[in-house]
Amino acid sequence: AEMASALAPIQNKWIRRGYVLMNRGDMIGAISEFSQALLSNQRDTEAYVGRGKAFLSTGGYDLAMRDACVAIGISPENAMAYAIRGAVYHALSNQRIEDKEMLLNAALDDLNRAVALDPNCAEAYKHRAVVYAAIDGNVLETSRGSRAVYDAYLSLTLNPNYAPAKG
Repeated sequence: AEMASALAPIQNKWIRRGYVLMNRGDMIGAISEFSQALLSNQRDTEAYVGRGKAFLSTGGYDLAMRDACVAIGISPENAMAYAIRGAVYHALSNQRIEDKEMLLNAALDDLNRAVALDPNCAEAYKHRAVVYAAIDGNVLETSRGSRAVYDAYLSLTLNPNYAPAKG
């Protein structure tokens, strides 16, 4: 336990730096920092979540999926891990047209789970708005599209830096 507590501040520093780099747009640097944190603690959910977000941003969907699944395995109540995995399913639905409906439903399941676990998870609302729009079609022409608009609103209310329309 002594060794683990001695490593915790260093690990947190790597995670903090990972998020700073991610916010600056340096995804490769962020991935490196999160990976460094994982070298000292392979069960650090936050490092897997951060690295998964960075992989998602770079289009590394298989790697993002792996990190989200590992994070869920370690911490099944981690809303952000489900949000990331849901976002990956959505991204894959655009690439694998033959599986589009199945992938969109998987995305929706994970994003609904994320919101249920953490009603303040702006990331989950952001991605769920995009998934609803993909499922419902043109949100301005359908009454069902209002759920996409509502989630976009919630996402922006919780985190004004999010732009749901960008996916």
